[in-house]
Amino acid sequence: MTHMVLFHLGVLDSPPRSGGPVPYQERLAEVAAPLRAELVGYLERKRATCDRTTVSTMATRLKHFGVFLTRADPALTSVRDLDRRRHVEPYLASLVDAVSDKDRSPISIGDRNRRVVAIATFLRDITEWGWDAAPARRVLFAR
Repeated sequence: MTHMVLFHLGVLDSPPRSGGPVPYQERLAEVAAPLRAELVGYLERKRATCDRTTVSTMATRLKHFGVFLTRADPALTSVRDLDRRRHVEPYLASLVDAVSDKDRSPISIGDRNRRVVAIATFLRDITEWGWDAAPARRVLFAR
């Protein structure tokens, strides 16, 4: 309601969103624009073969990775340039201290694993699809 009042007073340029899923661009707003474009492109394509809740869950998990990359290496402009030692290993190490967006409590080992699986799936898919953004070599392994 505050957003609506501020919109009507001319303080904000747009009215508040009303219902429906939050667009991927908006959900991944904290991710650097070039990386965000790659992630959003992927999520849009996954909608063809996955239901909305599955893709929404992927979006949340990929967002965490994208935010990490944005903060750890602001100069990174594509997942094509991911480096195992500079990007992936520090991200994996950061999961030990990761907290839930909802209540700021530590995430479970299962949640850590699901975040890694989402990234591995993303990287595998874009490689199989022949995307230019796919890293030249594998940077995330099953073990």
